[in-house]
Amino acid sequence: MSLTTDPLNRLPAWKTIGAVDIDGLSPADAITKAGMDFTVNVSPLKAMLEYTEPTGTMNIHRQRIAPFKGRQILWRADTFAPLGIVGDRYQVIQTADVLGMIEALVGDGWSPKWGGIRGDGQQTFLFGELPYTMKSLPEVKPIMGFFNSFDGSTAL
Repeated sequence: MSLTTDPLNRLPAWKTIGAVDIDGLSPADAITKAGMDFTVNVSPLKAMLEYTEPTGTMNIHRQRIAPFKGRQILWRADTFAPLGIVGDRYQVIQTADVLGMIEALVGDGWSPKWGGIRGDGQQTFLFGELPYTMKSLPEVKPIMGFFNSFDGSTAL
């Protein structure tokens, strides 16, 4: 029976999107193992326009750089891979900086379990168990995570 038709043998959702098992690692080590330990930079978006200018008997090939007003490009500092085009009000939230937000929300005890990147780093995600037990449903493990986008598709 295939994994898609047998509900008892389905893969967990995080396994189908390329998540890495990071159970037992510190949040900082989990980010490294999941491949999210890169920095994203932002630059004004510009286009290289190439054109031919006829002058008498010769054609001269020229280039001109033209800025896109109100647009920025996001790119990985380690690979220079472009990640997305966003508006000029977009502010980069580095994946590593999200750990401080989680710590401020939860305190100690958040334990990362799954994380990874999609594409060349356009999206990053990290999910883990909260250090709480629900009184009404003790068998349910509360999970908190984040999904961060560097392509303008979603906010943190």
